[in-house]
Amino acid sequence: ARDLGAPGQRHGHAEDFNAGMMVLVPSEVTFRRLLDLAQHVESPSGGVQPLLRAAFPGWTRLDHLRDNVNAHAFQHQRGAWSLPRIRSIHFTGPVKPCFTDVEEFASQPPDEPFHVWHRLRERMQPP
Repeated sequence: ARDLGAPGQRHGHAEDFNAGMMVLVPSEVTFRRLLDLAQHVESPSGGVQPLLRAAFPGWTRLDHLRDNVNAHAFQHQRGAWSLPRIRSIHFTGPVKPCFTDVEEFASQPPDEPFHVWHRLRERMQPP
């Protein structure tokens, strides 16, 4: 497993990964292992984070300015935002681009995260 998120430093778990966005290779064996492991891993919140941490202890930390760049970095770390370098954008918080309208971002800079999402979505639509 490769973690595409930042470690859980704000929650005191700097050694743990954030499974908000992950890249996994589909595997029947892994799926069965997760089902078996789920019976033995407790989760106080009912979420899957503890299960995924138990299942993938050998995760690889990736560059947070290239893989899984938080969309808030555009406003708060503008100098670090380099669209040609970014491979994935993580939209944290309640507002997700799929629930917005393209016109809302028409006047935004072309590298603004929501603008980028709408532009890429448009390119992926069938003709």
